[in-house]
Amino acid sequence: MRGGFESATMITKAIRRSLTGLAALGFAFLLSACYETRQEFTLNPDGSGKLLHECSFQNVNLGNKEESPEDALQAAVARIINDSKGVDAWDDVSFKLLDDGRMWFRGTAYFKKLEALEIQNQSMFTFKWNDIGTGKAELVLNLKKSAEPKEKKEPAEMTPEERTKKIKAERAKFQQAKPMFSAMLGGLKQTVAFRLPGKVESSSNFKSDSPGVLGLSFEGAKMIEALEKLISDDDWLAKQGFDAQSAPELDAELAGMLFGEKAAISAKISTTAKPLFDYAAGLATAKKGADALQKKLGVLAIASPAEGGELKSIKVVGVRMAREVDKKLDLRPFHQDAGYTFSVLAEFSGSVLDVTDKSVITSATASDGSSLVKGNRDWDRRLGFPKLSADNASVMFDLELKLPAPGVQGIKEVSGVLQYRVAEGTKEIDLGPMELKAGAKATELGAEIKDIKDGWKKDGSKEIELSLKLKPQDLKSVSLVVDGVKTELKRSGYSGMNTTTTFSLQSESALPEKATLIVEIHDKLQTFEAPFRLENLSLLGEALVPGA
Repeated sequence: MRGGFESATMITKAIRRSLTGLAALGFAFLLSACYETRQEFTLNPDGSGKLLHECSFQNVNLGNKEESPEDALQAAVARIINDSKGVDAWDDVSFKLLDDGRMWFRGTAYFKKLEALEIQNQSMFTFKWNDIGTGKAELVLNLKKSAEPKEKKEPAEMTPEERTKKIKAERAKFQQAKPMFSAMLGGLKQTVAFRLPGKVESSSNFKSDSPGVLGLSFEGAKMIEALEKLISDDDWLAKQGFDAQSAPELDAELAGMLFGEKAAISAKISTTAKPLFDYAAGLATAKKGADALQKKLGVLAIASPAEGGELKSIKVVGVRMAREVDKKLDLRPFHQDAGYTFSVLAEFSGSVLDVTDKSVITSATASDGSSLVKGNRDWDRRLGFPKLSADNASVMFDLELKLPAPGVQGIKEVSGVLQYRVAEGTKEIDLGPMELKAGAKATELGAEIKDIKDGWKKDGSKEIELSLKLKPQDLKSVSLVVDGVKTELKRSGYSGMNTTTTFSLQSESALPEKATLIVEIHDKLQTFEAPFRLENLSLLGEALVPGA
């Protein structure tokens, strides 16, 4: 098993290295070895829109995990839906296995900002819609820029012998990488069409078959051909060299090789005041089917917010009992002190943000009338380890009680109160431009960068320790904005006390010296209390039948 894991890891790293250079074109790391994608955008003047996205692809299983084709398809589609960025909702989603074994997906994505839209592992391009004033806008290929671009050094003067030697070495590196490039790029195809809200005044590298519609197409084979031409150019190769992790800059020359014109990929449009479609109405319709879609994919979505009221259900789902052992032996059953614990599952009327530490046991009585409450301190009455379900609509927690006396046959009743918070929305807080270094501060939320260090994978990723005056549950996300491109940082943990928390945030790439941090927090918070009561239970937590 270990050998298989290491082989898969080596393959993954090799693919990553080969495709990293394609980031200059906005390429993502493709877990699908080859795909054919067709995209039809409909844009409104404000940059909002909808995307009809269709893709056939071969899913690659690098983890050697055995699963049925149907389960693999469902999992792959769930990843498309859940990993997509900048999508407010999906609608009209369908998927199937093709006769040749590939997977097919089709759906409509609604988005507020074109530049924030990213269908991961399904598309090579991201675009940007710029309002340039006076009723005009610009559509451009939104190139992803490295957060920490490599400094270009002027090549040193070389003797003819040194130049010849370098050219040979660079061509040898390309030949070594070519099989991987060919395998990953050879079958890639993508076509894009834009229905635009106005008249196209000018464009380069886009094609137009009808008024107000622009298209763009790409074939991976063309990229390989372009690289072959560049590698065969002695002057270019001596100056630029070949680096599988840093693709050639998409200048006019390369754009001409790939798309036909030696110019940037862009278009200028005279926009109309009227949108091409009602975004709010389309989004509302899509959201109505969100729950059904998540269930179809076997994924639990966050439920609608709870509005107070009684619990929908509550039951005991586990019991642990530990009796006293002679302390001289220095042994404890389950590594616990003597006691009796119920594990309880409760269902709310909707989703909740968190269960507070004000949730308590108010009474607990054994069948002989004795109290099972551990003590009178607040700590003795608190519910233990509350954990929310995937849809945030249920919670599991522990009721820690005293050990029942010998002869006790059951539990007469246990009652208490669940206090929980509900968030009806979110809001973004702009921390402003910050120096990305330890000790940097911002006025909003008492923000302070405590530390920045290399990621544990040692692959160029970074970890930011960011302190905020927030409870852990109040933070929804933290994003980094560089050159107008917003990237959400991955949360990997937190620590703190009271209302100040230090969050560990992961960046997949190196960090610039300065950037804007956007913090999204849960907003419009409400606090509710739901009483609960469990009665007539056996010591195993099962309901006792009266008279039995």
